[in-house]
Order: sequence, then C-alpha cells, then structure tokens
Amino acid sequence: MCTQKGVHDHSQRLYDKYKETFEEYLSSVVLPSLQDKHDPEPLLREFVKRWSNHKAMLRWKMRFFHYLDRYYITRRSIPNLTEVGYNAFHDLVYTKVKGEVRDAVCFLIKQEREGEKIDRGLLKDVVDIFVEIVMKKTHLADHGVLGDYENDFEAKMLEDTDAYYSCKASLWNLEDASPEYNLKVEECLNLEKDRVSHYLHPSTEPKLLERVKQALSVPHAA
Repeated sequence: MCTQKGVHDHSQRLYDKYKETFEEYLSSVVLPSLQDKHDPEPLLREFVKRWSNHKAMLRWKMRFFHYLDRYYITRRSIPNLTEVGYNAFHDLVYTKVKGEVRDAVCFLIKQEREGEKIDRGLLKDVVDIFVEIVMKKTHLADHGVLGDYENDFEAKMLEDTDAYYSCKASLWNLEDASPEYNLKVEECLNLEKDRVSHYLHPSTEPKLLERVKQALSVPHAA
C-alpha cells in the first residue's frame, strides 16, 4: 500500500488511520479509566499503568508501521509515528488529568510528612512521567527540558511545602525552646533531602530546601 505510486499510494491514509486509532482509544478507554478514579493512590496506579501500556502499544505499532516512518514521513514535515503517539497521550489524556494527578501526589507527600507510610516507588513512577512526557513531545525546545515537571507538578508542590511548614513553624514556635526548634528544622531538611533522593527530580532539591528554610525561619518566642 505504501510502495505504490500516485493514486495507489495509501501512505497518507495509513498515517491518518494510525493517528486516529490512538486518539480514539485514548479518548474512549484511557481517559475514562482515569476519570473514574477518585482516591489518590488508585488514580496514580492507573495513571502509571496507562502510560506504561501506551508506550508498549506504541513500540509494537512502530514495528508494524516502520515503513511509514522510514520512507514516507522523512520526506515530509510532519510528526513521526513516535511523536504522533506521545503527542496524542499528552493532548488527550495528560492535559485532562494532570491537575488531579499532581494533587494526588501532593496529598501523599503531606501524608508522609505527617508520619504515614506511603508507596514511594509509586510516587517516583508518577514523577518520572511528569519529567518524561515533555521529552516525548514534538516541540521539546518550546517547553524546556523540565517544563511540564516544573509547571505542572513542582510549582504546586513547592506552594504546598510553604503552607505546610509555615503552619508547623507557628506551632513549634509556641511549643519549643530555641535548641529544640533548631533540631526540628534540621530534621525537616534531612527528611526533604531524603524525599528528593527517593522520588523527586534532583533539580528540585535546592528549591525545596530553600522553601523549607524560609518557612521555618521565623523569630523564636523563646
């Protein structure tokens, strides 16, 4: 179908159908499966599963339609098959649920700060998607290497960090003498470093620690 000439060349039709099948599946199956999840952990697990499945399906289709990529698309200024697949997930799924996914991650981070045990591996998988998805998009230079991670996740997480530790500072400032307060500040900084090492992007560490220091650097009552 792709090696014929003129009206018998169906390459464009195949390309359009390839794109259409992704868009239809993502809109009718993947997005509803995520919108149906309302609790943080089930939502995040479904998000990770759907992203993993999407990448696997894309790899399989790439092998099947490799001729299009090699001979048809290279002669035209159109997204290649990999870009078509990743752009579809970004536009039809990621942009629709990124707020809920981000809030779910922030909720679990707050739980951990309060001493509850969480699935750190799950959080790392989700955070990695925020980092990875921009690198799979067609116009990488338009967004910056960590654009989606910083704008769609990190900014809100840092805001929540400000609020959380400002509240703690007000409480501890009344309860603790200066030495005990300083020990708590040091412990918090160490715990945040540990979080970065387990499931946040390394570039977050200086920004996160600075937010914690600022929130906890209040005049002490004692």
